[in-house]
Amino acid sequence: MVDNIYFSVLIPNYGFSHHLIDCLNSIVNQKQNSFFSYEIVLYDQSENDVFLKIKSICKDRYKKDIRLIHSDVKGVYLARHSLINAAAGKYIVFIDSDDYVDEDYLLTIFNELQKKDIDILITHWKYCGEDGVDSLEQQVLPSDISTNLMDYFLFTDYLNSIWAKIFKRELYNKLDYISYDDSISNGDDFIISLPLMRHASTISFCPFIKKYHYRTVQTSITHHLTFEGCKKTLNLRNGILSGIEMNSFQKALRLGSLLNNYSSPVQVLIRTNNITKKDFFDLTFDVIKIINEEKLFGVTLDKKRAFLFNLIVKKRLNFLWFIFWIRSKK
Repeated sequence: MVDNIYFSVLIPNYGFSHHLIDCLNSIVNQKQNSFFSYEIVLYDQSENDVFLKIKSICKDRYKKDIRLIHSDVKGVYLARHSLINAAAGKYIVFIDSDDYVDEDYLLTIFNELQKKDIDILITHWKYCGEDGVDSLEQQVLPSDISTNLMDYFLFTDYLNSIWAKIFKRELYNKLDYISYDDSISNGDDFIISLPLMRHASTISFCPFIKKYHYRTVQTSITHHLTFEGCKKTLNLRNGILSGIEMNSFQKALRLGSLLNNYSSPVQVLIRTNNITKKDFFDLTFDVIKIINEEKLFGVTLDKKRAFLFNLIVKKRLNFLWFIFWIRSKK
């Protein structure tokens, strides 16, 4: 058996649920060979009594050691950065506490990493419901994504997720600047992934590895979502991309992603009554300003993309105006 730890499996956690148990069960029961070992580190931001419950479960139920870190300070960034700093493995593997992986997840990744020296390995995933059963409708990735990795990463949400990336621990040490801004309530994966992607010499995408199961849980979507965080995320991502000269293909990707990054969290904020009329208009005008400044409406598109573009713009904006109007009448 190897002495050095090959994988650090890192789990940020914000409370107790049976999903956490499913997550831990899937990790402690990983298939191994004699060429790699792995550690499990769980960073918990629950209340103290909940943390003690988790600590007791980890000690009594699992033979494999689970290193626990507890903090009263809340924040997605703090959790992820603290976990990376605590990691001892060659490669970092993030698994969110709502999700779970197949029993040969690490073994499959290990075998892929042996083929060549890879700084970042990006895998595919499967969506599942609250019950853990894989959804009938799954994410279909563009056919050209492997040949345009950075374009799809920068200008869409396809490759944002930090849990879909396995990256070298030493890559993190090369970063000149690391943001710990926890006022940002969504989009943290992109902001954490960006410097890693820029510093990586070799990035490999393996769409055939679909062994990560992303659980769509309503509470996880709204857990850290605030208007201030959404606005800061929008402006920060805009600042990152504004200095990049985009071709027509990149602008088309950027526009679709911008509308998605605007409409998805706004729908949640409206549904949970966490946005005022003034805030709604401010955010909407910010998006319109970005579209005008980057001349995203001037993109030359083929007929198929033009149709989808008009459909996305009109349907999303009209839908948001409608649901906000309904809410304001209550």
